Amino acid sequence: MTLGEFVKAMCRKMAGGKEEKRFFKEERECTLHGKYTPYELSFLGNKVKVESCPSCREREIEEWKGWYIEGISRVAESFIRQNVPERFWFASISSYYTPTPRMKAVKNRILEFIAKPEGKALLLTGNPGTGKSHIGYAIYKYFLVVHLISDPHLLSPQSLPVVTSALDLVRSVKGTWYGNGEGRFDSEEEALFYYSSAGILIIDEVGVQFETQAEKLILTEVINRRYNNLRPLVAISNLSLEELTPILGERVLDRFSEILRFDWQSWREKIYA
Repeated sequence: MTLGEFVKAMCRKMAGGKEEKRFFKEERECTLHGKYTPYELSFLGNKVKVESCPSCREREIEEWKGWYIEGISRVAESFIRQNVPERFWFASISSYYTPTPRMKAVKNRILEFIAKPEGKALLLTGNPGTGKSHIGYAIYKYFLVVHLISDPHLLSPQSLPVVTSALDLVRSVKGTWYGNGEGRFDSEEEALFYYSSAGILIIDEVGVQFETQAEKLILTEVINRRYNNLRPLVAISNLSLEELTPILGERVLDRFSEILRFDWQSWREKIYA
């Protein structure tokens, strides 16, 4: 399966229940299928009037919906290629393997977060190779498709999900300090607003040693702004909670509504000579 096929299947599945029908008052009759009521079909921000028999036009209607699914699939694939490492292109919540009760319990908590993320901050901690980044990128892709389904024309791009590493976040903010115009953002406030206002923010590699106190304060500022504005956040770290406390501080860690420990053995196969 190609990435395009994977993304299209994901978009088709998630968009399946997003159509709405507004029926007209008059009733009509088809010589093949009997009586029917014309309606206006809304799908992914687009509308079409179905005035002739819907049963006769079933294939045409499905092709019309498929055309728009193809459109958001192409946009989603472009974002994924740009923001997700190839290793995690096909990562999804459903493909997250949970052979033990402990792992199933963690996955269920993640599903609960996805179902109602508003105002919540999730911290995933544990050893490398336990599936934290898999989950993080799966969450990003899920909310990317959710956003494209609700806003297929990208009228609110500032609400798109954002995935980044802690160091890349810090570096992008620091890049505005030198005033040479070579950074991604023109000002520190623009960078902070970008990370603070995203629909959902996923930060990987939290706890990697910062060079200065100022760099640690950048991450703290983003976490605090999202907490105050009820914007959902997922942070991922290979460090234990005990190791993170002296780095981030108890006040910042208290911003997380839930901390999930991935405290099982690494999945990664190791080959020794």
